[in-house]
Amino acid sequence: MRVIETISALVVIGLAFTSVTAASPPTWSNNMLIEKSHKGYRLLVETPYKFNDQVTFASEYNGSGSGTIVSIDIALDGSIAYTIEMPDRTWQAGIAADEITLVRSAPNNS
Repeated sequence: MRVIETISALVVIGLAFTSVTAASPPTWSNNMLIEKSHKGYRLLVETPYKFNDQVTFASEYNGSGSGTIVSIDIALDGSIAYTIEMPDRTWQAGIAADEITLVRSAPNNS
């Protein structure tokens, strides 16, 4: 009798595990939502800044300056860093959100 109960329990666990993995629901990881889309994956992140925002920055490791946000980099752990194009057209990468001050927000359609 115990063998039948054990096998039944394993089948139920197996079915439950299969249905969860097949469904692949969207999951949050460090404020990042990853979900399956028609042609790949869709990423949704929360960020205080967007492309073309005018900012100043003061970074312990990357110096200070001002410019326009041209890149938003999302790491595997969900952390976000920004790349800023300076007035001389050079780019400074690796700027964290807490090192940035917003000067002027870009229009929402940019």
